[in-house]
Order: sequence, then C-alpha cells, then structure tokens
Amino acid sequence: MSIISDPTSRPLNEASNENSVASTEAPTNKAVAPAKKVPRVYTKTRGLKVGPDKAVEYCIRLQCRGSRTQVSLGVCVLAVARELAAYFAEDLRTFGWEVAQANLRTNRSTFPLKLEACEGAPITFGMCFALYLKASPIDKSGAEDNVNRARRLLTSALRIQSPRNNSGEALEFWKARVDSIEVTALKPSLLAQWKKENIIHYTGSPSSETNKSRLRSLNSVFGKEMRPMFEEIGLSGRLPGEGIMVPQPKINRFECDYCPQELMDRARKDLRLEEPEAYLIFLLAFVMGLRRKEAEFLKWSAVDFDKGLLKVYPGHSGLSEFKTESSEGTLEIPGSFLKVLAEYHEARDSEFIVKSKSKPRRNTAGSSGYRAGKHSKTLIDWLKSVGFECRTPIHALRKFYGKLIADKHGIEQASLSLRHSSTKVTRQAYIGEVVPHSFGLRI
Repeated sequence: MSIISDPTSRPLNEASNENSVASTEAPTNKAVAPAKKVPRVYTKTRGLKVGPDKAVEYCIRLQCRGSRTQVSLGVCVLAVARELAAYFAEDLRTFGWEVAQANLRTNRSTFPLKLEACEGAPITFGMCFALYLKASPIDKSGAEDNVNRARRLLTSALRIQSPRNNSGEALEFWKARVDSIEVTALKPSLLAQWKKENIIHYTGSPSSETNKSRLRSLNSVFGKEMRPMFEEIGLSGRLPGEGIMVPQPKINRFECDYCPQELMDRARKDLRLEEPEAYLIFLLAFVMGLRRKEAEFLKWSAVDFDKGLLKVYPGHSGLSEFKTESSEGTLEIPGSFLKVLAEYHEARDSEFIVKSKSKPRRNTAGSSGYRAGKHSKTLIDWLKSVGFECRTPIHALRKFYGKLIADKHGIEQASLSLRHSSTKVTRQAYIGEVVPHSFGLRI
C-alpha cells in the first residue's frame, strides 16, 4: 500500500504496485498485502470543500489490480489521520476489508482519545468538547445541547458541509469532522465576520435568534469557569468566542393589566369543568409559579398534604434533570389550592398529577418533549383568547406569579419563589415598574 504524508504530492509507486490493497469493490483477504508499519495519508481531493481554516480532510488511497479507491478518515488533523491509518492498515492486513471498515468507524468516533495519545498533536475542538462534557457545571443534557450548537456554529463559520441527515453514520462522521478541527482555526476576526453576516444582518429573524443561541453555547463551552481546565491541556491565551458577545435585545419586562382575581375567576368558570387538566396546569403555573414542563411532569409524591408543601425535585418529577440546580426547591401550597389538589388526587389514574396518554421523546428540562401537550395547547389557546398575546402564555402566568410575590413580599422573596439563581434574573425579565395590589386569591 502506498500512502504519503504530503497532502499536495502523489505516490510514486501507486501505478506499479499490483499487490496494493483495495478497489471500489470489497477485496478478499487473498488480495491483501502486508501494510507498511508507518502508513501515510493523502488529502481527500474528490468533492473536497476547503473552508477558511484550510482544514483539508485526510484519507487513504488504495489500489488493487489497476483499480483505485479512497477510504475517508473523516479528520483534518494529520497526527490523528496517521494514527487512524495505522490502525486501518493493520486491521486490513490481519482481518480483511469488512472488519477494517467497521473498526475504522469505531476509531473515528473516539478520535479525541487517539489525539491525546499523539505527542505534540494540536488541541482540537473535540478535545475541548470532551473536557467540557466531563467538567461542565450544568446538567448533562444542557452541556450536550451546548456542544451540538457550538458544532453548528463551527460548521457555518468554517464553511464545512453539513450532515445530510441528523442520524446514523452521516451524523457521526460530521461530528468527527468538526471535532478534528484545531482550536486555532477559529480566529476572532473570522467569528466576528460570521456574527455580522448571520446575526446582525438578520436582526429579529428566526435565523438570527438561532445563531445567537449557537454563539451563546460556544461562549458557554469556553466560559471563564472552564479556563483553568483548558489551561491544563495547554490551551491558553484568548479562548474561542472570547470578546465576541451576543447582541442583547431590549428586555421586555412582564406587564399585565389583568386583575389576578378576575383572571382566576374566569379560568375557574371556563376551564374547571370543561378542561380540568388544562385548569390544573393553569393553577400550577399561576399559583405555584411552575414552568410548563415542571407542571406536566410533576408527580403526586411531590405533594405533602399533611404539611401543605410542594417538593420540586427530580425525585418527585418525571424530569431526570431540571433547568438549573436552583430550579429545585420546596414551596408552600395555599390552603384553597390544597383542597383542589385533594379533589384531583381522589380521581388520579397515574403517578403524575396532570393526566396524559402521550409520552415525551426526552425527559429533561432542556429537551423539546412534553407530556401533556394537548392540555397545554388548550390552555394556551384560552390564555390568548383572554388577552395573553405573547410567545409563551403559560410562562407568562409564571411571570405574573413572580410579579404578585414581589409586590407583596419584595424582590428577594420573588426570586426564591421563582427558584432563580439570583435576583438579577428576576429583576431583568420578570419585575418591572408595577403597581402593588393584593395577592389574596380565592380559588
């Protein structure tokens, strides 16, 4: 097998080596000749798209009886490509074509480990992502979402071809391709230009909001709290995304002209008998300040009827992970709502407070799956019909709840009741200039 390390040159003995392995068809073991001890690699030239990072993709070229083929390694770091080529050549010589291909897919998916074994190998995004997933201060689901959004940003900024589909080998190949890029390839000027073209130029559009989310995720991966760990693997100086801030929109604090008791009375009149589950979600959001997903996944074990307490913890919820650690807490249940819960408890048919026949795709706070989408949709439609014209009407109930708490007990208590990490979040998006009123609701 003739394989070279210079990406721009060609093999000298490729045409004359009839014992070299591989064709476009799967070769037999009889056609396999011993591979060189230290294989070399080509750059992939067929259909290659080279971005501003000059991150060419390496491959192995094989020849057998006049036929040639390419085996893509899916990486653009030469040190890693050599490692993968060595494994592939040994497997091809020992086990044959099918086993060599299968092992290459496995090795390609775990290439960050291969990279760490290469002395003097450059630091790649894959190494950083692996370290972030291991040491991230947020929950596992949120960390994985941040990494995937960061990969999408790199794909766009470095002009890398996106996966043809979002599952299977194509997706894994794309991840390996992005993860193999050196961290130094994402220069500040390049990222600033990407921000101008994809965020600022399309301000207010859905694509702009999507790219803002990706930039926030990149900043989270390379945040200040991760710097000491990155320095341990030799990544120092300016981190990717550092100094490239996400444009902050004007904060729209919650405002509502509704009298809380009038809203409660109308909900009881319109929903309690006709849509009892939607009414229950309404009460959990408006009276207890729960998020939509927290309400839908809440279990009866969370309700302490004797002490009148609601325990919002993963152990009492169908959610395996909450939005943040501060989202956990114990809330006092008003007496009138406790009586309503007792009525629902007598008619329960499962461990969940809100009845539903549907099953979510994922059960984490950061996922898009819901348990009781039908009932929540009914509540959303009703809220819009009574004047809640906003993007997330159920969450607006939670904001209304926080506003009422702040009016009567102050911003500190409102932050605790909403289970925010700090009063800054409460003050920025929840509590504006409000007119105090009573919070004595009759349910």
